[in-house]
Amino acid sequence: MNLTPQSKFEHTNSNQLLQRLAHVEKQLSSQSRSRRRERALSIGIASIGLFAILVGLAAPPTIQSVIRTKRLEVYDESGKIVMMASADPASGGQLNMWNQDGINSARVGANSSGGELYLWNKNQQQVFRAYATAKSGHVEVNSNDAMIAHITGNANGGMMRLYNEEGRVLVENSCTSEGGEIFARHTKHQGMVSIKNSSNGGHIKMTDAMATAGLELDSAQSMISGKTSSRSAWSIQANANGNRLDFMDQNGSSRLLIGSEQDRFGILMKNQNGSTVAAIGASAQDCGEIQLSNADGKNEVVLAADPMGGQMMLNDSTSKPFLLAASSEEGGRVEMF
Repeated sequence: MNLTPQSKFEHTNSNQLLQRLAHVEKQLSSQSRSRRRERALSIGIASIGLFAILVGLAAPPTIQSVIRTKRLEVYDESGKIVMMASADPASGGQLNMWNQDGINSARVGANSSGGELYLWNKNQQQVFRAYATAKSGHVEVNSNDAMIAHITGNANGGMMRLYNEEGRVLVENSCTSEGGEIFARHTKHQGMVSIKNSSNGGHIKMTDAMATAGLELDSAQSMISGKTSSRSAWSIQANANGNRLDFMDQNGSSRLLIGSEQDRFGILMKNQNGSTVAAIGASAQDCGEIQLSNADGKNEVVLAADPMGGQMMLNDSTSKPFLLAASSEEGGRVEMF
């Protein structure tokens, strides 16, 4: 069949149109399949993510072995900070803690010598501090912003001081090279009590308000002494041979002695030069005896009693006898030398 040119043209256009429609249909079908694949892939990924989340919620939490940070803060349920761990470039690590009222009440930290601990009360006043030094530890207790107690170390051991709120040391305990030592002072004046040990024994000292008079007990010498105007005024002493009571002058020299030695008892009086000028006591026969001496302590007069009677002896300035008067059962006698 022969076609006219017009018919050929129409036939050709119809075929091209059909081809284009087929091509468009093919593209639409391809795009539809691509979108279906994308939707499927998205649903798959979402399902895997949801599954992973559910598995993560069901699994126990992962514990981290190391957490690195410069600052860690912990808050309570109301949003208030209760603890903070931080690094201080000047000293080192610090741990601060707050109470329920928001007061920074405790701190633990480090310094160039070691560790330190601070405590504050509800009024934000420091009440306690403990810290390390190069050689020992220090502990401080405060009241109303004033230190009232201090414990530390010294070259011989430990030391403790107690203060009043005015900063005056009232009690001090310390170790010395010979033993322990305790001081107690008055809040206003200079009066004090001290107790200490030495290589020979113990010593107790009590003073008046001006610290110029007082009482001392010395176990090393078995002695009790009284002081006035910063000098010894009297003393009581015991030893293996006997006991004695001394009264001193303004220079601290013994002027009157009352004592015993072995089986003898007596009273001695001395002059300013320290020489015995008068003595009253018991003789070797357990009788009374009085001796009077010159300024040099040379015995010049002796009055004595013995089982046979009384005696009186007069000596010269060199204690050489020149007269003796005595009594006996037969009568009295006088001898001159």
